[in-house]
Amino acid sequence: MFVSQIKTGNRIWVPLSDRLIEEMATWKRNRKFVVMSPKKRGEPWARTSITNEMIATTRGLGFQTTDSKGKPRFYSPHGLRHLCGIELAHAGASDRRSLPCSATPR
Repeated sequence: MFVSQIKTGNRIWVPLSDRLIEEMATWKRNRKFVVMSPKKRGEPWARTSITNEMIATTRGLGFQTTDSKGKPRFYSPHGLRHLCGIELAHAGASDRRSLPCSATPR
């Protein structure tokens, strides 16, 4: 599936699992958007709505952390992006592109 980035407008390819493709095949396709606002029927969620919903849900479940000053911080999609990068790094992944055997990094 292609999605558009909010900041740049660039379209990026996001692969979907077979299970998600099968699930989405059962959805009614009577609107332009995949995830629609529960408040504005047929309209997409506002940019901050999904973040606010995730924060409210994780807060309700008791998931939170604190910032350097001890103030509560809650999980957000942006924070999960960073967490995913950290977990990948701990697992040995690298953001460097593979180099041919004869190439030396600079």
